[in-house]
Amino acid sequence: MRQEIRRRERDAERNARHQNWSTHVKNWKESGLSQAEYCQRADIKYGTFKTWVFKFKENPEFLPVRIIPAKINSEIEIRFAGSLSVIVKRDFEEDLLATGQF
Repeated sequence: MRQEIRRRERDAERNARHQNWSTHVKNWKESGLSQAEYCQRADIKYGTFKTWVFKFKENPEFLPVRIIPAKINSEIEIRFAGSLSVIVKRDFEEDLLATGQF
């Protein structure tokens, strides 16, 4: 149980860090400033910022995914950046899930 709590805390921290840097990269792109100027004004480390810019450029449409082996007949939880998640129970209605109206 403690391991699960720690894992969830780490996941929440990772998601918060990802969201924070995603916001910085978005704000920089909209600012018209150079990366160095933006970092100076935002009081963030230039090297770290460049790393995140590269990460988002490399896979702009994808978010980090962590695959956890599931037991047979268990539910599946899909976590998105931020606090959004979807839990699919083993007896889900496939048609309802396909509509995205859940």
